[in-house]
Amino acid sequence: MEITAPDIGHVFDQLLAGTLSREAAEAWAGERMRLDDAEQLTFAPPSAERQLRDAIHYLSGVALRVSQSEYLHGEADFHEYRRRRGL
Repeated sequence: MEITAPDIGHVFDQLLAGTLSREAAEAWAGERMRLDDAEQLTFAPPSAERQLRDAIHYLSGVALRVSQSEYLHGEADFHEYRRRRGL
């Protein structure tokens, strides 16, 4: 399977729009991490591998909570991450 910045950007778009739950975004990222571990994930372009892999890892933790009612990462964090990473 191939992964690109637009693929990851789409997940962020859905997450921010509320059309994808945090848990579903984590599951999406978890599946890509599993594929990467099995050497079945390719990054396009190859020069963006680190950026894309880091973004997948970030998405794998978007449902982490610091309390029963508060997430570790909020919507502003998602926007800032995308801005810093150019996604």
